[in-house]
Amino acid sequence: MTNILRQHLYIALAFQSIIASDKNFHAPGASRRIIDLAQKISDFCNLYAPQVSDLPAVHLVNEIGTEEIDATIETLVSQHRQNASVVLPENEETLLKLYDRLQHRAARRVNRLLFAQMPKEKLSKHVLSQIDQESEERGLS
Repeated sequence: MTNILRQHLYIALAFQSIIASDKNFHAPGASRRIIDLAQKISDFCNLYAPQVSDLPAVHLVNEIGTEEIDATIETLVSQHRQNASVVLPENEETLLKLYDRLQHRAARRVNRLLFAQMPKEKLSKHVLSQIDQESEERGLS
């Protein structure tokens, strides 16, 4: 699992925990609480489950299938708005792809919220870190 994917997972888990407990992630200091909790989750996982980080990443949605999955998601959202219910596909692979893409989209929404509040210098450090990780994963560093 890549470091960026792992970071997104920890932030998503922390975000979910914060909104489940107080539902006010727009409150002053909420992003700091989310980041602190994500760090605690990371520390816990590194201490008690270090072997998990060695598992290969699962890529369910690639660039080629994203448009089709997004179109399916939009259909399901429209269906939910109109009927207050959704008829999900029965195919397990499709369900996995839908879930994977929805998680990816949720992580992007969380990142937009968190990083929009970050000072430019700190954001620049994060961008450079991600560029380093991309280079490392491609074997360029």
